[in-house]
Formats: sequence, structure tokens, C-alpha cells
Amino acid sequence: CVLAGKKQQNRAWRQRRADCLRDECAGIPEDENDDCVDKCVSPKCYNEIYAAEPLEPGEVDRKRRNLFTTCTRNEQEEERKRDLEEKRKAAEEKR
Repeated sequence: CVLAGKKQQNRAWRQRRADCLRDECAGIPEDENDDCVDKCVSPKCYNEIYAAEPLEPGEVDRKRRNLFTTCTRNEQEEERKRDLEEKRKAAEEKR
């Protein structure tokens, strides 16, 4: 079900974000940590969207935020498909 996949993606993204907030970005004030969190959540998407012109602490850029969110969702979907393909291949090898 597509909806279940989206829920799972959102849960995975929230967990990854929470891990970044707790670990890598813990010492940065919440209103200034978006750059750190984004870099931690998805280095690939961060490099594509923000690396050339990083956000200033507290800066909001809705256009780039939307691009980043789309990029991370696509990245998670690709990851999910890879995992499913690996599981399918492993199941075939057991036969």
C-alpha cells in the first residue's frame, strides 16, 4: 500500500532527524541547528541543495527546504526499493 510506505518513510525520516538532534547536533541551539540537522540527515541532499550556499543560523528558505524534503523522500524511496530487491534476491537464493 502506498500510504503505508509513506508512513514508514516519514517514521524513518523522523527517527533519523531525532538521532541527529540527540547526537551530532546536540550542542547547537534548536533555532540555529537546521544546517547541522540537514547535513546529518542526508549528506547527499545537503550537498545538492545547501552546500554551495549554506543557511545562516536561524535562516528560513522555503524553496530550498521543499527541494531538500523532496530529495530526502526520493533518497528514502530508493533505499527502500534497494532493500526490497535485496530481500527478494535472498529469498530466491534460498529456493
